[in-house]
Amino acid sequence: MTEPMSRERFDALAQAYGGIERWPAPERAAGWHLAAADPACARALAEAEALDLRLDAWTVPPPTPAMRQRLVAARRRGWIVRARLWWSAIGVGTVLAGAVAGLGAAVALGPERVGPGLDASVFESAGEEG
Repeated sequence: MTEPMSRERFDALAQAYGGIERWPAPERAAGWHLAAADPACARALAEAEALDLRLDAWTVPPPTPAMRQRLVAARRRGWIVRARLWWSAIGVGTVLAGAVAGLGAAVALGPERVGPGLDASVFESAGEEG
C-alpha cells in the first residue's frame, strides 16, 4: 500500500494539477484514499475538477477577417520600420568606421611623417603649376 498523504500535499497537488486523474501516477492512489476519508479534501477535489471542466470547455474563437487584415498590416509596417532602422544603423556604422580609420591613420602617420612638400593644399599646388 502507498504511504499516507498529508492534507497540505493533497491541496498542493489539487491546485497544481486539478483532478486526481491528472496527478502524477505515484500520487494518485494516496490521493483517492485521502479524498474518500476527508470531506475537506473531497470538496477541494470537487472544486479542482469543476475548474478543470470549465477550462477544458473554454475555446478561443477564430480571428475575424478584419482582425487578420489588421495583423497582416501591422506586421508589414513593423517590417518596414525594422528595415529602415537596420539601414540607418548600417549607415551610421559605416560613417563611424570611416572616422575611426581616418583618425587611426592620422595618429599613425603623425605630423613628423608628413614632409614639407606635402603640407600645401591641393588648391595651392594647382595654382602654382598652371
